[in-house]
Parts: sequence; C-alpha cells; structure tokens
Amino acid sequence: MHRVPHSERFALDPLRLAAERGRIVRLCARQVHSAEVAEDLAQETLAIAWRQRHSLKNGDVWQAWLNGIARNVCLRYLRKAGVERERLVTASGDNPATDYEMLVDASVPDLSELLDRDDISRLLDRALDRLPSVAQDLLVDRYIRELPIEEIAARRGVREATAVVQLHRSRQALRRVLTHSEMRTETVALGLIDEGSLLWQETRLWCPDCGMHRLEGFLGFKSPSEGAERNRQLTFSLRCPGCSRHEGAFLFMGHCSELLDGVKGFKPALNRVNRWWSEHTARLIRERSARCLRCGHFPVPVFTVAPESFPWSFYHGRNGLFTECERCRSATAIEIHEIARHLPAAQRFWQSTPRLRTLEPFRVESADGPLLVTRLESVTDSRSLEIALHPETLETVRIVST
Repeated sequence: MHRVPHSERFALDPLRLAAERGRIVRLCARQVHSAEVAEDLAQETLAIAWRQRHSLKNGDVWQAWLNGIARNVCLRYLRKAGVERERLVTASGDNPATDYEMLVDASVPDLSELLDRDDISRLLDRALDRLPSVAQDLLVDRYIRELPIEEIAARRGVREATAVVQLHRSRQALRRVLTHSEMRTETVALGLIDEGSLLWQETRLWCPDCGMHRLEGFLGFKSPSEGAERNRQLTFSLRCPGCSRHEGAFLFMGHCSELLDGVKGFKPALNRVNRWWSEHTARLIRERSARCLRCGHFPVPVFTVAPESFPWSFYHGRNGLFTECERCRSATAIEIHEIARHLPAAQRFWQSTPRLRTLEPFRVESADGPLLVTRLESVTDSRSLEIALHPETLETVRIVST
C-alpha cells in the first residue's frame, strides 16, 4: 500500500539519471542473472524513468522510485521469457539462499566501490581486524582480491550456496562492528550508513514481493524518517533492502497505536495489520467510498482505474484502488497484486509459505472476459496460487492452487 506524499515536485535531470546507470545494471543483473540482458533492461528503466519523471513528487525517495521501475521491468522480462530464478539451498541448516548478489544487504556498504578512499579504507581495516579470521578472509577474497564466488567456495571445500551464506554473514558481522561500537559516529560521518537506517532491525520475515530478502522493520514511538519531535504515536514499518530502500517500500502504518495495542513482535504486528488491510480492501471494493486515513474526512470516492487527476501519473490508467482526499489531498494507491495478496485464500497461502514471491499482475482473456491475474509462488517448493480479478469491479473471479 503506497501513501502518496503531498510535496513539491522533484527535478530529475538527465545527468542524475545517467549517473545511476551502473547501479541499475547491477540491480537488473541480480534479477535476471545475465549481464548482457541487464544492460538492455537498465536502459529501458532509465527511459521509462525519464518519461515518467513528472510523476515523482518526493525527491527524498527518487532512487527507491527508480529501483521500483527497474524491478517491474525485470519482472516483465522474466515473465515473458519464462525464466525461473535460480534457487540454491544451503548444505545444512534452514538458511535458504540464492546466489551471492541476491543476499547482498543494501544497508551494508559496497566495499568494492569504497576501498579507493583512504579515510574509508582505514576505517574498514580497523573494522576487519575485529572480525573472526574466517570472516576476514572471505571479505578480503571477495572485495580486495575480487575472486568469484565459485573460486571462494572451491578454496574452502564447500558448496557455492554455503559460501554464499558465509559471505552474507561476514558482511552482517562487519555491519555490526561499524554500527555498534565506537566506530558508529565515524561510519555515519563518512556516509557509509545513513543514521536513520540504524533504527531499523532485520526481521525473520521474508519480503513477499521478491522472496529474496528478509524484511527490515521498525516498531516504536519514534518515526525513522522524521526524528524524535513527532508525537508519541506508534509507527510500524517494513521494507525490503533489495526491492527498495525508502520507508514504506513494502508497508507503512503511522499513528496505529490503537490497532497494534499490546503487540510486541514484527510477525504479530504484520498479522494484525494484514487482517486490517484485508477488511479495508474488501470494504473499498464493496462500498466504493472510504474515510481518509490521514484526516478522517468522509466520504472519499474510490476509483478502480487511476484517473488523470491522480497525483502520481505513473498510475494513470492502471487498475487498482485509488483515493485522494479533497480536504487534505492525501492519496493512496492499492495495486492489483496487493488486493490479491490480502484475499483470505492468499493470506492462508502466505501463512503456510513464509517465503514466497509475487509476480507482476498480467491480463488474460478468458471465457469470463478479460481478467487480471496475480501469481504467488513459493520460493522453496513448487506450490503456487493464481488469483484472477475482474478488471472493472476487482471482484475475485477464480483462485487456482497448484
């Protein structure tokens, strides 16, 4: 569920976009596992971003907005090409893993891009000295010697998947040293890690969009983005470090003290919030009107196709549930895959399949007419759930479990 911020437009210029090309190529390569294809997808991403630049209203999250475009471009490619992401499982334990790039924690600095700065290099040397020798060797092999993961695994006599997990844990250990010691102030000052990100915790919940990363969470009385001057209303946020980096990339619930009264853990909080969104979404579909989530104004009309007046032009003409309050101008957009994921059958599938991914919805023609289909897939086995919605009413037409 995306809350559309009511703020000034952000000027996105060609030079700023061009500077992101290398990062977007790497992001696409992680999704499609092909450097050559990633180059084309990155170019398509930048072209779409330029065409839709006027839809970006909040300059603070423009890179996350760009990440979202790249992710959708990659998902479209994967669906059309019929490509399945590679799935690797560790030799022991319950830590499923994909290749190394899928396990990169975006909140940890990319060492290969930072070692040429003397001040940062000295800080990283001190941090590495505090790690166990195995973790030191792994990080040095990967980032200083630039060895491929296959060679790192062969040198240690382990499977590649095991080396992937070991390297991931070494990066996490490095992050803990950088952020939970006297190095924390220096780490933030050098721009390695944003101070606001330190308020977030890694949870045991997998991102239901990509299925490749554990969600980071915030549950407390201090807004991660606006500091301690906010009133003491409970805030609950989850975000995926791989899909997007901005607050609310997956979920944001502000001023929810009453809803989450007595809840202390991330999973119970998510379960309660999911139940609320399931009821809220069903009510929007049924009644076609809503109460503004920000100011309480009623009624606010609900559109199943984003009108031209909707604040974000990215959504114009797209199916979903869209509202904009005439009083406070707050807007919300609930996309097709989010509507499908909050149906009772999808919630049960999610509960039984903690690690799933959600493919981008696609349109099909059927005996019942055109349908919008969302597919939820387990990352750990072959189970899936397909949900078909009517594009105009958004009512459920059929659900197929395999």
